[in-house]
Amino acid sequence: MVRVLVTRAAGPAARTARRLRRAGHEPVRLALVACRDTGAAVPGGNHDGIVFTSAAGVEGLAQRLAGAPPGDLRALPAFCVGPATARAARAAGFARVLVAAGDAKALAAAVRYHFGDGTKAARLLYPAAADRAFDLTGALATHGIAVQTVALYAAELVDPGAGRLAAALDACAGGAALLYSARTAAHLFVLAARHRLGEQMAGLTFLAISENVAAAVPQGLRVAVAARPDEDALLELLGRQGEAGAFPGKEDDKGQ
Repeated sequence: MVRVLVTRAAGPAARTARRLRRAGHEPVRLALVACRDTGAAVPGGNHDGIVFTSAAGVEGLAQRLAGAPPGDLRALPAFCVGPATARAARAAGFARVLVAAGDAKALAAAVRYHFGDGTKAARLLYPAAADRAFDLTGALATHGIAVQTVALYAAELVDPGAGRLAAALDACAGGAALLYSARTAAHLFVLAARHRLGEQMAGLTFLAISENVAAAVPQGLRVAVAARPDEDALLELLGRQGEAGAFPGKEDDKGQ
């Protein structure tokens, strides 16, 4: 059993926590980001598909489509960044779900392949976050694929305060921290420095979903990168690290 720090927003964190418990681990949840609905309306017009880079985008669109008649946007092909987003899309009623290899660049490549790399005229809807790390619209526009982006939610960074952060780090001392985004990872290290918790951070092993996310981890700390940029691979990495004895656990657990 490994104690694992999960800093995702409430909805994704709950799903991750369930997966960790099923694998025999103990999640320690401390949200460092919160998703706020922007209130933006879904634009009208004809679309040939929908692109999702997060489960939050799926959920935001599904809420706006509640009560819509058959044949609505859920009948269109849904291009999802990875397995977790695809699961959310299927749960929301999207029947034609296509899954990319886990990051936005792979998603853009999958969309280009589907539409003949711009040889077919296509217009896609992109339910997105207000802050986006990758310009998906630009990446597809250069191949003749039009993307209509609507910011349905904003991912806002949260400071839980020194006491709560210290308690969470103590609870998973000698364990792991899962890192899903470079922005949230960088925020975690900023908070640790602000609240003088560097010593407690040094007791963790940081497991990053990609090399880009791993780059946010300061030098000198233990970090490992998942084989693929998706949660399945991240949890596989956690299992392998545990089997290799990478997590010593808390001092008061030893000998029990």
